[in-house]
Amino acid sequence: MRLELDTFPVTDIVFGSRTAYDNGILELNHDELLSSVMAESNIVAAKLEIGKPGQSTRIINYYDILEPRVKAGGQSATYPGRSGRPVDTVGAGRTHRLGGTTVMSLVDDPSEWAARGWSLDQPEDVPRPGRRNVWSFQRFVDMSGAGAVLPYAATHNVCLTMRPKEGLDSGNRADILHSALLRLSDKLAETTLGLEPPEAEVFDLTTKDPSLPGVVFSCHLASMEAGVGPRSASGTAIYGVTRLSAPWVLGPTEMMDGAVTGGGAHVTWPFTNNPVVEGLCRRHGTSINFLGCIIGRTNWGGEEEMRLAGSRAAQAAKLLGAQGAIITNDVRGRRFVDSVRTVQAYEQLGINTVFLSEEEDNEDGNAPPFLYHPPEMTAVVSTGTGTIGPFPPVDRVIGGVEGVDPAWCDEQPYIHGRYGAAHVRDHYGVGRQSCIDY
Repeated sequence: MRLELDTFPVTDIVFGSRTAYDNGILELNHDELLSSVMAESNIVAAKLEIGKPGQSTRIINYYDILEPRVKAGGQSATYPGRSGRPVDTVGAGRTHRLGGTTVMSLVDDPSEWAARGWSLDQPEDVPRPGRRNVWSFQRFVDMSGAGAVLPYAATHNVCLTMRPKEGLDSGNRADILHSALLRLSDKLAETTLGLEPPEAEVFDLTTKDPSLPGVVFSCHLASMEAGVGPRSASGTAIYGVTRLSAPWVLGPTEMMDGAVTGGGAHVTWPFTNNPVVEGLCRRHGTSINFLGCIIGRTNWGGEEEMRLAGSRAAQAAKLLGAQGAIITNDVRGRRFVDSVRTVQAYEQLGINTVFLSEEEDNEDGNAPPFLYHPPEMTAVVSTGTGTIGPFPPVDRVIGGVEGVDPAWCDEQPYIHGRYGAAHVRDHYGVGRQSCIDY
């Protein structure tokens, strides 16, 4: 497949009288854009704000983060399958992207609080949204200071805070959040149509050099099917499908063009801007043949299912002619074991693997770097523990329709614990920490 990725760099975002892109400046008509969001009857309140690099700003409660993109011609749509979008194959033709910017969906949702036993009338010592608790503390972006290590600290971010109607099930709620964010993303990306791109890069994987080794990228994505059902919109999706399934085989440019989307535990941006996929694409035809992306689902119920999923991924790689693979993890716990079973299956078929993953972490530093380490796992690249902090005080917090708890402006302590690295969630090497930080 051949994909031309046209980049329109964004150097600043401002509110104004129109929504337009002009020489690096993205102008937003605030009222017009917010009206399009509020046209959805299941969103009862919304707020549109901008977070910029270097500001003393903290963005909390994010649900999804994606880069505004639009297909410049053809019938397909970026981020296919989500919220009723066409499922035509992506990864070919021309795509326009607003480089250096994101759109973020932030959720200020009382029904979500109630599901976890919270209410607005609870005493000060009871955890609730806007306070430091296991659900919200790990979900923020600092735009400056010691905590500005996420890639979104370096981007200009259009932040859409929404409050969905109460009583929605998780699937409907997720679908509404995705739909609103994608409508906003489309309106921003469409400002580039008809313009000449300042930057363009072509990814052409249509030919292969038989003298070069074949390599695949084998990544893992958790499915929430066991908790929310097979047809829910909650969680990561491949062409809109979130359910547990046999491994998917995608062309590398499909992944770059939005075939994989996030929401909730994982956001979309690292899939379209994946440094592993981009790096392998750029080496295609010079030092390797990049044969494809194999996406394995995790959260299987039993050991035999884990082994079967890993075995099928390895068999797909062998049929593609792979001699090597980069394998990435998804979430810790038993999902980590799913990923390791895939490493074992590849190695047992004679396919050399490199495992790329975050490490385990706990406060006393005595946890082993990985929950499970079989003898087949001989080449490992660490993206760190994700333990960073403290996070200095900030002047402004984005993420509440009617404001947020003032405590969010205060210094935030180090994040530790087994899921502490959820703040970074760096499975692919997108972070800005150095080897010394690791």
